[in-house]
This record gives sequence, C-alpha cells and structure tokens, in this order.
Amino acid sequence: MTATKQLAFCQIAVPQMDDDPPKLVFSPMSPNHVGVMYTNYRPRIFDLKRTPIAQAAREYETGNGRVPVIKLDERSEIKLPIMCPATAIAFRPTMTSGAVIRKDDEGNPLEEIAFCFGEGDFEVHRVNLNTVHELPGISAQEPSAIAYSRDGDFVAVGGCNGDILTYRLADTSKKPLRESLSTLSGAITQLAFSPESKCVFAATNYNKIGCVMRTRQAARHLALRNHDENRQVVGVKWQSLAVHSSKPLLAFCGTSSEFWLANVETNKIIIIDAGLGDILHHIEFTSQDEIILVGENGIQKWRYILSPDGDPCDAERICLIEGTNDAPGGPFLSGKQYGNLFCIARLGC
Repeated sequence: MTATKQLAFCQIAVPQMDDDPPKLVFSPMSPNHVGVMYTNYRPRIFDLKRTPIAQAAREYETGNGRVPVIKLDERSEIKLPIMCPATAIAFRPTMTSGAVIRKDDEGNPLEEIAFCFGEGDFEVHRVNLNTVHELPGISAQEPSAIAYSRDGDFVAVGGCNGDILTYRLADTSKKPLRESLSTLSGAITQLAFSPESKCVFAATNYNKIGCVMRTRQAARHLALRNHDENRQVVGVKWQSLAVHSSKPLLAFCGTSSEFWLANVETNKIIIIDAGLGDILHHIEFTSQDEIILVGENGIQKWRYILSPDGDPCDAERICLIEGTNDAPGGPFLSGKQYGNLFCIARLGC
C-alpha cells in the first residue's frame, strides 16, 4: 500500500461479525465518532476521542509514511441500549451555523446520533451520546434513511414507502417540528441536504435520484442525461451521495465500479469507471475541484473538469492510496477526510 504525503493518514480496524459485512458512518465535521452497522447484529458506536487518533496522525507525518492502525474495541465503544440491527445511522453536526458548539438543555456539549430500523418501525430514535439518554424521537413510517443538514438545524427522514419528511429541530427536550412530506417512487436509501438546507437530494432503490424542496410538499426525480443517451443505470444500489458545498454538483456511487457526477441545474452527468472493485462505498467532495472515492480495493482522488456552463465534462485520476484485498486488513470499507487528516476504515486490519 502506498500513500501520498499531502494528507496525514490513520487506518481504523473495524470489528468483523461472522460473515456480516459492516457499513460505516463517520461523524461529519471532526473525528469524534464512527458508527458501524451490520445486517444481523446491533449497531456499534465508537468514540474516536478515546483512541490515539491524533497521535497516529502525528506519527504518520513525522515517520516514514507508514499508515498507523487504530483498533476499534470495547475500550472505545459507547454502550447503547439498542439490540436490533439498524438500517441507517446519522450524526448531527456538533457546531451551529455560527460556529458555536451545540449544547443540550443542561448546557453540556451535545453529540447526537439518530437511528432507524426500517420495516415495522414508526420512529427515528435519537440519543445524546454524552449522557446516553434518549431524545424525543421523530415520527416516520418504516424509516430507511436519515440525514442532518450541515448546520444541524434540520433533519430529513426517508421511508421504505418512498416518503421523505423534513423536520426543524428545536430544543433537545422538545419534539422536532415537521415541515414537509413528499414522496418518490421506491424505498429511500440515501439522503443529503444542499449546502443552504433549502432542498434534500434522495436516492431510491429504483436506481433513481430525486430532489425535495424542504418547505414544499413536492418531489421530483432528476432527469439526469449522459452524453450516451442510450446508457441505462441498471441494478445499482446507491451506497453514498455527496453534495458540493458551493456548486450545483452531486456525486453518487454504489454497487458498481462506476461513479456519477452531475450538475443538478442542467441535469448533465458524466459516468466514470474507477477500477476499485465492484462496490464503491463512499464518495465526497474536497475543498478543491476534487473527489475522494473509497472502493473495495483502495482509495482514489479524482480531479474533475467543468465546462464553461458548469457541467462536468471530464475527470482525471490522482492516485491517493491503493491496496488489494490481499493486503493486511482486508477490503476497504469507507473513509473520511477531516482537514488534512484522512481516516481509512478496513475490515479487521
């Protein structure tokens, strides 16, 4: 495995549960927590602040470039009273839009997580991770996806029936206030807010990408067009959805070796084969005109090129980290960039 010196890296070893492949969710703004979901086991939440993550990053910067490994175990696990497998997890941003640390009703820092359990459930469950106390839940029929806005003031919930609900979050002691209810065809699998929280993008299990205005009772599927008009997206289950912080760009990937980059205002899209295996787990934009992509066999950085109209027209690969399933640690599962620190998650490394 090789790595560039542009970022500091640490590798997180994720516990394996039989042959149950885990899915990871990192806290959004700083390396505070990571959630691990399994198909047949309860989710496990780990406090990264209890691990030597900062020390590991320093060791990488001052060492020989070898990526240090941090193991997730019982010492860093937050014990929650949850025994059922979760279909989705989301962490609420800890900072407000005014860069103020969010507090609970008792004035303590609030680190909030939300869970949903899919079919047969009628509520999104919220927990204060600092106190392990449950917060007022969010009413939703068979919820399957959750996303907080970037400022943490809103939350969106998607359902197995295609419903997308948006809520304004009040004090932690009060029930969230519903703002809208819209419906797309197919169960909702991924959600992401636009930077200004005016709309929510959604992926469905019908290979569709939709858009919902937060304050309106309406939803629409995006009519995304590739240069090859005969190209059809078939059989892809979306694993990750990313929204650019300032441009009308949306990137998404899933159970395919390809990823998609679209201008959501013009509906123009490019489709690129990353060559990282048959599943791409995670995609995100960086502060530059770049995308970080995590696949089964490694992690890559891509620089995309836009036309004068702002449409994606090409992309070039910049090798960031590459590995194979034979390398120590097994398949890559996910990753997350925090400033100049990149956290790599691999199975049982």
